[in-house]
Amino acid sequence: MRADSTFQFWLDVLKLKYGSPKAGREAAARLGSSGRPRAARPLIRALRSGGAAVGASARQALVKLGGAAFAALLRELQSASAQRREAAAEALQGFGAAAAGPLARALRTSLSGYPEGRLGAVKVLGFIGNVDTVARLEAALTDPDVTVGVAAVRAIGAIARRAVYYLTWEEARGEPQDLWQGRIRAGGIIQRAMGRLAQPTLRALSAALKNPRGAVGTAAARELDGLYWLPSTSVLWAAYSVAKGDFESAVECGACAAGPLWHAMEDETRDRRAEAAKAFAKIQGRAGKTAVESALEEYRKGEPA
Repeated sequence: MRADSTFQFWLDVLKLKYGSPKAGREAAARLGSSGRPRAARPLIRALRSGGAAVGASARQALVKLGGAAFAALLRELQSASAQRREAAAEALQGFGAAAAGPLARALRTSLSGYPEGRLGAVKVLGFIGNVDTVARLEAALTDPDVTVGVAAVRAIGAIARRAVYYLTWEEARGEPQDLWQGRIRAGGIIQRAMGRLAQPTLRALSAALKNPRGAVGTAAARELDGLYWLPSTSVLWAAYSVAKGDFESAVECGACAAGPLWHAMEDETRDRRAEAAKAFAKIQGRAGKTAVESALEEYRKGEPA
């Protein structure tokens, strides 16, 4: 019996690689039900080379295979091949919310030396898309690779938009186009939706405005603009203004803009550093050096680690 089972396993591996689309789909289904950890490798290969129909069956089979397949897909995120990483990320989406915890751990452990792999993991977390995922994405905002940080911001923004859209649909009881034709009609509904469901995403995005990397803060400002968000404190106004490159508005905020401007003076972009330095000098001239230093110290107490 064991020999027959082994024979069928290897026959399915061959059908998956060389068989017709119908035979490949059937083979993928059997491999997913086989419970054999080594079935993960041929199924992963089929993601890239099996065609659309066989690839879809292979993704379903990998989810059914469970833990062994998940671990193998995580290893694929470490690949130097962009095609392999993208195929693995797409397959990981099929694991749904159950993948969130392991992916968050992988960001800190097995993927710590692979920025492209972390980028893939962040995109999967964004696809999973429940609000609980936001806390896991927040850790990626301070990723050493700024591209990963920006991707985390966009993922959090996408979660917020989905949350608002579905709650708005539920409350408005109308057609989709009715919801977005005017802010007057939808505005109050959107604010209530934010308060109940999307508040964690707003907190994460507003905190990202203070991120020392300018690209992360700028991405956060764009996402918040799309959510009709307005800063609630003078410090957030200052951080928001600096993130958008509106240094004159930051100066109007006074000494509380010292922290965001200090980070902007260390930005990778020369023009941004120069504009921030001019704004910082104006604030010192108006508010005084002591007030600026005090505001800067307070800002540093609450900035991202």
